[in-house]
Amino acid sequence: AYYYPQMHTDIYSPYYTTTLKKKIERWLTTYTLRYADSVRVVSERIKQSIATKTQGSISVIPIFNNVALRPHDTQTRTGTTFLVLSRLEAEKNITRVIDAFACVAKEHEAIRLIIAGEGTLRADLEKLVVEKKLSDRISVRGFVSDIQSIFNEADIFIQNSWYEGYGLSLVEALMSGVPVITTNVGNVPEYVVNGKNGYVYEPGDTNQLIHSMRSIVENPDTLQSMRSYTREHPPVLPYTNEEHYITALQLFYE
Repeated sequence: AYYYPQMHTDIYSPYYTTTLKKKIERWLTTYTLRYADSVRVVSERIKQSIATKTQGSISVIPIFNNVALRPHDTQTRTGTTFLVLSRLEAEKNITRVIDAFACVAKEHEAIRLIIAGEGTLRADLEKLVVEKKLSDRISVRGFVSDIQSIFNEADIFIQNSWYEGYGLSLVEALMSGVPVITTNVGNVPEYVVNGKNGYVYEPGDTNQLIHSMRSIVENPDTLQSMRSYTREHPPVLPYTNEEHYITALQLFYE
């Protein structure tokens, strides 16, 4: 029998083992990787993190994106709109996004934040927005079916995660021509050029997040330059359609 595990999460991130359950998950992963014949991972970061933990081959097969995204709508709008689109869970560190936004919002009235997605922390995030008296400037929308519509409202996408496996929303943002502010996690080194199509900082560095947000708000030319670069240099995805993706998976299991 052959053993072909798949890894969709950066389980060896230093920020992953925050609970006993996750420590056990990491231990079990390390144990089982020893016996893998081949491992499918979704980013180069994960491939590098397990390179010394398995004797099997490692294939980078990113998550397939079947959403046909149109070019980003560059209509003129007043102010700057930031967007978070993710599961509302602890590892996404969205609480600190709200804190950072509150800090910048004291200095700049014409900015907005959209938080889209569902998760166990939605009620806590909504409560925090109310506590900070930002209900008129932060919109917590829940699940969004029309992804393109939400990207058309955004000037900048924020990913403040402690760790990521692939970061599908980040790729979709870039495909839509929306620059990003992101922690250095998951597939970020593969898609984000710091200072060109986004700003990259280390997980947990809220001060740098605040600095990046201020830079976007206070320098319209920087934002426009990032928009242009993002549209001119879209992500190079490994598949053009679902058939190509299925073929890659079939080759992995052969």
